[in-house]
Amino acid sequence: MTIKQLGGVFGRNPTFNDVTIEGQLTFDGDIDVNSDLKVDGDLEVTGVVDINGTGLRGTVGDGSFNQSAYLGFQSDRAFFGYDSSQNAIVQSTANKGIVFEVNDNTYGSGSRALHIKSDTDVEVTAGNLIIGTSGKGIDFSATAGTGTSELLDDYEEGTWTPAAWYQNGTDQAAVTNVTQTGTYTKVGNLVTVHCYLTWTISTTPVNDNIGVKNLPFTQTSQQACAAAIVGNAATNPATTWTVVGIGPSAPYVYLSDGVEGSNKADEVGGTGTKTLRFTLTYEAA
Repeated sequence: MTIKQLGGVFGRNPTFNDVTIEGQLTFDGDIDVNSDLKVDGDLEVTGVVDINGTGLRGTVGDGSFNQSAYLGFQSDRAFFGYDSSQNAIVQSTANKGIVFEVNDNTYGSGSRALHIKSDTDVEVTAGNLIIGTSGKGIDFSATAGTGTSELLDDYEEGTWTPAAWYQNGTDQAAVTNVTQTGTYTKVGNLVTVHCYLTWTISTTPVNDNIGVKNLPFTQTSQQACAAAIVGNAATNPATTWTVVGIGPSAPYVYLSDGVEGSNKADEVGGTGTKTLRFTLTYEAA
């Protein structure tokens, strides 16, 4: 080991102003540092490190923390280290939590972002919990269940633009949408849509299918939608339509006014203004 001394008293109990160490330095006692200590090599401490009476205190790397090295802060006894399986550990004192703060360089006065409480509950104090990878989410597989998946991997709220749809091309060209309001909520692969739609048609419909298009997500397959709530859907306010399904090749909601149990366009009246409101839940692909 080589010690380069600049100032101080060298002897039985030396003092140093500035010290540069090249090589390995081992201490078996206490070290009080009131100036700069520069180490170019290994520094092994088996005692206590006290920097100006504050900041870093405690024992560093004595192997008593789960039989592995650690960094300890006294007297509150917060520890940083790793266990015998080399898992990184941050540990608080008994009956205390762990707090993560951001946006401030003053101890204890930053914005609290995350709080791991003493009862092991985790609180996101500010901001959002962001899932950064598609297909990942909150895993409930620790709970008892027989489903094929217990991963909540999506939640979304938004708007969509419903539009009247007539299968016959001539009828479709005669449609003018007046009011097109739609919202949706998606939880996992389950989509709930709300629709308010008015439109006019200038040509009396022929005996063909009618429905609503532009659903926000494609369905898994052709589906019946018994959960739909539909009302006031034709020129006659007393007429109530029901949803008979979603098309197999595109996200179209097929409608019926209940006449003959079909969904023929000519059964909802001739030309004029139509009004439709419904709430529908379906499974997205």
